[in-house]
Amino acid sequence: MKAAYRRMLSLMQSKANSGPTQKRKETWFLYMLMCNDGSFYTGITKNLNRRIAQHNAGRASRYTRTRRPVLICYQETCAGRTDALVREIKIKSLPRKIKEQLAKQHTSPVPLKAWKTPAFVTHTQIGPAQAPGEAPDRKP
Repeated sequence: MKAAYRRMLSLMQSKANSGPTQKRKETWFLYMLMCNDGSFYTGITKNLNRRIAQHNAGRASRYTRTRRPVLICYQETCAGRTDALVREIKIKSLPRKIKEQLAKQHTSPVPLKAWKTPAFVTHTQIGPAQAPGEAPDRKP
């Protein structure tokens, strides 16, 4: 894990373990997207459907703006923002093979061969329950 991630992770964990706060705990989502070029993007949000729509509209991040459309391939619920950020840092520091295994944990009605085709990528609507079965191999 990168040194910057380790420092950030230790600060967030110490903040989370410092005791109860006055703020109400909200549900946050950690998500991983498969971009059109085969790369992964990981992020957090409180409203997953809105955030995916923003990514596909080109208004969410610079990274996904040029790699549209994106498909959600992994998601999990976190107890709060700090927990979601800690988990996001851990997932971002994982090697690609492990990220592909995370994506495989989610079942998909769409087979891998169909998911790789350009027609599927350009005509598929993103829904909260859709997740590709596995990530396509990235071309060097």
